[in-house]
Amino acid sequence: MSEKKDICRFTIQFNPADPCHRKVIELLNSQGRSKAQFISNAITHYIHCTQTPDISDNTPTDIEAMIISAVNRYMENRGENAVPKPDAGIKDTPQKQNGVPFDDNDIQAITDTLSMFRKR
Repeated sequence: MSEKKDICRFTIQFNPADPCHRKVIELLNSQGRSKAQFISNAITHYIHCTQTPDISDNTPTDIEAMIISAVNRYMENRGENAVPKPDAGIKDTPQKQNGVPFDDNDIQAITDTLSMFRKR
């Protein structure tokens, strides 16, 4: 086989019929111009990390739970976990089990964030 013209350049084609390949296609397309760095990090991790034999597949429910948990921790750290007293003219806000209130703007922001993850 002859020497490559550019040893740093590669061409790779994925099989769109393979579900695993489709996930990688979507992930790489979302990387923009940082695909090479992402692939380098992934391969380096794969070679050197023997403690993670299985790759977990995060479902939208898992991602939603992680986001809600992070938001709750953030709000608790800021001391905003006190439930405000409801006014007669203001509707009740939905609350999670730990008593952290979410108004319509908060719920919309979380929903928008989750929809961005689902598009991937």
